[in-house]
Amino acid sequence: MLPLSFISEITVDVFNFIILIRFLTSKKTTSNHSEIILLSALNLSNTLLYWLFPLDNNFLFFHIISNAIYISKLGPLRHLAYSTMIPVFILITILLTYSKGGYILKTSYCLSIYYLVSKTIKQCKSNNKNIKTSSVYILLSIDHFTAFIILIMKGISTNWHQSHYLHYFNFLAITIFPLTFIVINAKFRRLFLN
Repeated sequence: MLPLSFISEITVDVFNFIILIRFLTSKKTTSNHSEIILLSALNLSNTLLYWLFPLDNNFLFFHIISNAIYISKLGPLRHLAYSTMIPVFILITILLTYSKGGYILKTSYCLSIYYLVSKTIKQCKSNNKNIKTSSVYILLSIDHFTAFIILIMKGISTNWHQSHYLHYFNFLAITIFPLTFIVINAKFRRLFLN
């Protein structure tokens, strides 16, 4: 029997693939929620990197790029043109890469979670159509908070693998990550075809 964590990872990858295919094959490919498409592409890239180079330490790849996506797409510079946004994204990525999991990366997580929650609140305060998609952003913030906890736990020098709390945390991660992409897929038309 397959372990639950493996089934969870496959579920996330399948829904990421579906989201990307539906986005690429839709007649109207412009989106106000491009951070979700970028996140799906990032998750698939992270899986491919892990399968191609299982011995390399690519743990920080997801953490660096996801924070750069959220800060540049949801932060105060979100209204900039794409020609200006891309250099900002590259600059944030370089800064987070050279921080090597230090305080700058942890601060970027706090900023990303703040921007996701702010987007959720803004969606809830607007019209009925946006209220229905606000669940996606609240799940993304919980998803990102869970990834932040994983990053923090990896940096703790205690023997986390033998902790009896690990079983509870595994359940949280196995539940939250697939649920996020299932909800994104369910709300896809409202998110991208409005």
